[in-house]
Parts: sequence; C-alpha cells; structure tokens
Amino acid sequence: MNAPSVASLAETKVQSLRACNFFSSCDDEDLLRLVPYFEWLPFNAGQLLIKEGEESDFALVVCSGVLEILKGDNSNHRLMSNASAGSILGEIGLVTGEKRYATCKAVDAGEAGLLSREQFLLMQLRDRDLHWMLLALMTKQLAKRLTQVTDIIGALKHKNDIALDAARRILDASGGL
Repeated sequence: MNAPSVASLAETKVQSLRACNFFSSCDDEDLLRLVPYFEWLPFNAGQLLIKEGEESDFALVVCSGVLEILKGDNSNHRLMSNASAGSILGEIGLVTGEKRYATCKAVDAGEAGLLSREQFLLMQLRDRDLHWMLLALMTKQLAKRLTQVTDIIGALKHKNDIALDAARRILDASGGL
C-alpha cells in the first residue's frame, strides 16, 4: 500500500482549516501557506488539551471531535460550552500572553491543529502578510466574542431590572416589611 503524498496530506489539512469558521474568509492558497505552521495532534476521550491557569503558548484548531470548555478548579469544574470541529481555542493567548482562561477536555477522540507561539513568531518573520492576516482574524474573533458578551450582559441586566422591579412591588404591596 502506498503512503499518501505530501500534497494530499497538505490538502487534507487545508480542508480541516477550511472547516473552521475562523478561517472562512481565507482562500485555499492562504490555508496551504498556514498548514506547515501547525502540528497535527490526535487526542483521546478524557484527555486535557488546555488547563486553566497555565501559560498560553499555543492555539488549537479542532479538526474532529468535541472538547468541553470548563471553568474552575478540579473539584468544581463548570461546563461553559463545547467546541466542535471548526472551532479555534487559545488564539488570543498567543498575542496577549495571558494565562489560560479555561480548561479544555476531550469528550471523544479527535484531532487538532496546534499553532505554537514559536511557529506564530516564525510566521511573523517568514511570511508577514500571512501573520497579519492571522492577526486580523484574531481581532475579528475577539470583536465577535466581545459583542456576544455585551449582549449577554445586557440581557442579564434587563432580567435583573425586572426582578428588582418585582421585588419593589412586592415590598410596596406588603407594607415594606
């Protein structure tokens, strides 16, 4: 049996990146230029891929499988969300150097593309246009997340205002206890 060619392996990885919403505005040429900067890692169910509080020295593109995003210490993890194929995690840490915000644990087996800080910086030296494109995508992602958080805060504030108004009405009707 013949081993797959380098070209077919690169094309497979381009398709993995293409499936990621984060890279939706990239053409195949840009994705092909990105492929060598990634390390392609299989993972198993239950495996920790990112641990809250650790150094942010890589980003992950989920190619297959599902990851749980957990917040809190080992005895008190809260499920925040899931990341499935096409998600990117930890990309902002490559720029900011902030500690990991959450833990990512595999729900099932899969594969991820890992972009290390070293490769990210190498990209800056070797292919500035590609690096700037990646930074622009990160900025867009961050802006999208900020909008989502702002919407959630607004909705929570509205619900809180309704609850406070109801509590005041109850207190007023009961004579102010």
